[in-house]
Amino acid sequence: MYLHGLSEGIQWYNADVSNRHRSILFCPLGNVAFTMDQYISIFNRFLDESPNRGGMPAGAVLLMALEWALPCK
Repeated sequence: MYLHGLSEGIQWYNADVSNRHRSILFCPLGNVAFTMDQYISIFNRFLDESPNRGGMPAGAVLLMALEWALPCK
């Protein structure tokens, strides 16, 4: 549940800055909504690649994981 709340907050923030024509944090592929399983997968893959981030707050790790998995080009 906690990760779900974090993911929704990050999504809302990203959508809000996009609507204000500011730089977004990560670039989702089209208008695709992620499932909780996809968020967990991205989160876990990021921690596999960057195990030293495991001691950080979950919200910070999730944001870094989304930026890592869905970079803006």
